[in-house]
Amino acid sequence: MYSDTNERLYSQVAARTALLALASNVTGLPAANVDVNPDHDGVRLDIHIHNNPDGFEWWREALALDPADARFRTHSDFCTVQIDGTAGTVTLSLVGYLPLPVDVPVLSAA
Repeated sequence: MYSDTNERLYSQVAARTALLALASNVTGLPAANVDVNPDHDGVRLDIHIHNNPDGFEWWREALALDPADARFRTHSDFCTVQIDGTAGTVTLSLVGYLPLPVDVPVLSAA
């Protein structure tokens, strides 16, 4: 996890608590890279899933993010899918770095 060292650890409590609650309630979630970053409303969780379309979908469902909100970009050899939302009072961004061709339900809904 990355954070601006000018911020106080306490400013990240809500984001870290939301992440711990999710990990406790949905124990089978695949590992992800998670960053806690400053945001205009406090802090934001950035959750990154690499090369795991099913894992991305599992995280999306666990976070109750609407697939209609997905934005994606195709690159030369991979695709990025991003959905922004909230978990309680915490702003978050779920980003998948997925191999091509991408066969993820969230993309077919976008």
